Parts: sequence; C-alpha cells; structure tokens
Amino acid sequence: MMRLPLRPLLPAGMLLVVAVACAPTEPPGGASGSVSSAVPSAIAGSPVVSVSGSTVHVVGTGNATTPSFDLPAGSAQIKISPCSSNQVVPFVTLYDASGTSLGLIVDPTYAVKNLAGGRYTFGVVANPSCSWTIEVTPG
Repeated sequence: MMRLPLRPLLPAGMLLVVAVACAPTEPPGGASGSVSSAVPSAIAGSPVVSVSGSTVHVVGTGNATTPSFDLPAGSAQIKISPCSSNQVVPFVTLYDASGTSLGLIVDPTYAVKNLAGGRYTFGVVANPSCSWTIEVTPG
C-alpha cells in the first residue's frame, strides 16, 4: 500500500480569521417600536442612566437596551469605553423615541449632528462579560 505524505491544509504561518459583526435588528421595545421611559432598574446587568449637568452617563454589561434619556436638539459627542474583559468597543445603535435607528456606532468617539431633541435610547451589542460605559455630551 502506498502512503501519501500528510500535507498541512494551510501553508505555514497562514492564519484564518473570521470576524462577524452583529447589530441590533429591531428597535428597542420590539417590533412595535415603543420605547420605555422606565426608571433605571437596580437589577444586576440592567443598564443604568445618570445625568450630571448636561452629560448623560450610561453603564451596563453585555447586550442591552438602555432606559431612555433626554437630549437637546443639535449635536452631541458620544464616548464609548472598550469592554473591560477584552478591550473591544461594543457596537452601539442610537435610537430616537419612535424607535428609528440614527446610526450604528463602532468607534470609541462619535459626533452626532442634527438631533431633533427629545427621548433617546441605545441598543448595545457586546459579549456577556463586557462591562461598558457610554458618555453623551451635548453641544
């Protein structure tokens, strides 16, 4: 019986990397698009929104839809911290009160322009061990 030499499937030094990016597929509140204006929950893992002056701070873990918060009309600067577990910035989508997506944010800093003002929420996509913070400063 003739034996064939075993050959590696990939040349030496070659790596195969597959990256998959996910974004929320429906607005907060489900298909109806209703946005909750509930007070932030104290349940572990639920995002918490706080306001200091005009700056909105949001803290959470893993995939989440944040409680709603107010922003004035105009522009805002958004800063997203990387996950403490792996230093990857979570994917964040900004929604208005009607559940309309205003943009997917994948960078640590992002400038939003032409906000109508009113109630907003974030949809966050992150690994379950990811602790993240979002800071929104109007102006």
